[in-house]
Amino acid sequence: MGVVHFVNLLKIRYAYRMDEDDFERLEKLVEENNRILKRIQGWMRMSRLLNGLYWLVIIGAGFGAFYYVQPFIAPFVETGKGVFENIKEVQEGLNKSALDIPSVFEKIQGQ
Repeated sequence: MGVVHFVNLLKIRYAYRMDEDDFERLEKLVEENNRILKRIQGWMRMSRLLNGLYWLVIIGAGFGAFYYVQPFIAPFVETGKGVFENIKEVQEGLNKSALDIPSVFEKIQGQ
């Protein structure tokens, strides 16, 4: 329907320059181009679908690998948490002693 409408517009616009054979060739070209464009559009849809599936597989494999490796990593994570807690305790202890400098000097002088 759209192709026929397009060809009819061309017939009206360029009727004085083209003969019937030219219009038939033009109509065939337009129909062939339409078929080619529809094929390209189908391939583009298929490409988008496959690209989406590709990324789903990549992301799913990442989550699967994490799920599989998590029991092996858990002890290291717990050790790291313990180390950071110890560092935090040391920092808090240093902050308390840094605020209490006059009493430290009194203790030193009292000995």
